[in-house]
Amino acid sequence: MNTAYHYSIVRFMPFVETSEFANVGVVVFAPNARFFGFKLLMHRYARVTRFFEHMDSAIFRACMRTLREELQRIDDMLKPKGGDLHLDRAGALALWREIVKPRETMLRFSESRIILRRGCPNQIAGALRPLRRA
Repeated sequence: MNTAYHYSIVRFMPFVETSEFANVGVVVFAPNARFFGFKLLMHRYARVTRFFEHMDSAIFRACMRTLREELQRIDDMLKPKGGDLHLDRAGALALWREIVKPRETMLRFSESRIILRRGCPNQIAGALRPLRRA
C-alpha cells in the first residue's frame, strides 16, 4: 500500500535582499504512518559558507543547531511510544503546516510537497539517517 509522505526542503537564506538560498536539508512527515524524519547539513557546510562569503560560518552552524533541536523535539513528541502528542489526521496536518509555514528567518521551508511511496517508514528513516548524523 502507498503511503503519502509530505516533505519540504530546508533552505538557508541569510541575505533576504538577494533572495539567494542554499538547500541544507529536508523534513518528511507521514501522518497516517506516524512518521516524522529530517536530514540536515550539519558538518560539511563549506559550499554554503563559500557561497555566502560575507557571512560568518558560526551563524550557519548556530541556525542549523537550533533547527535540529526543534525538529528533534517534534520527533520525540510524535513517537508512537513515549511521545506525549496524540493527534488525529486533521491535527497532524495542522502541525505539519505550522512546521513549514513561511517565516522571516534565515532558515525557511519550500512549499510542501507530497510523494506516494510503498514501503514502511523504517525504510524512509534509513534513507534519512546518513545526513542526519553528518
